[in-house]
Amino acid sequence: MGIANHYLIPQAVLLDNPGVTREEYIGLLDSVKFTFSVPEYSEKDPWNSHDDFLRYYYSDNLGHFADMMGIKKLSKGVYDWNQIEGEFESRYDHTPNFFWKQVEGKFYFDLKTFDMIPASFGSEWIIQQESFDRRCEFGYTDLILTAEAIKQKAWKLLSYRGMKHNDQFLRDFSDSRRRYFKAVWDSHTSLASKLKGTTYSEFLRFRLLPPNAR
Repeated sequence: MGIANHYLIPQAVLLDNPGVTREEYIGLLDSVKFTFSVPEYSEKDPWNSHDDFLRYYYSDNLGHFADMMGIKKLSKGVYDWNQIEGEFESRYDHTPNFFWKQVEGKFYFDLKTFDMIPASFGSEWIIQQESFDRRCEFGYTDLILTAEAIKQKAWKLLSYRGMKHNDQFLRDFSDSRRRYFKAVWDSHTSLASKLKGTTYSEFLRFRLLPPNAR
């Protein structure tokens, strides 16, 4: 089903808000009201449930923001804010992550990320039967689900064990459901084609033509 929690908030915010300055980006991150610890919310709790005492603000700690972005430290307390590209801080040191780039002082989600992440959490491991480590990768559908939770201000989905509310979220927000299932279709057809060695023209034919015309 996918995972939506605080691990992909910085990536999801940048995906849906390309071309933001550092200050704008930090402001958007600070507006996301996730809860990374208890309490654990129930299905009956409203979607905007959160606990302000259990969250942090990047505006209070610029160093934390720099570390999250993977910005290099030039000296004690001094970061290279002119760095043109980087990799978001990884939840797991041994997995591919998500990337960003900076152009003329504005930050963008780096589209090369899509060539380096799986369709969803654990999808490549399930298909390829690789090592346990492969199950620890976040994927495209996880990113989209997180982005939609932020858009809908469904903070409960970003809470402690919030992923258990995924089905409820997709039932309650039809526009988010459409974007999420499109992401499922796009990512898994792309992954399947890649594994089969499908050519670009064959992939387009599969995606665009009805089944009886293939």
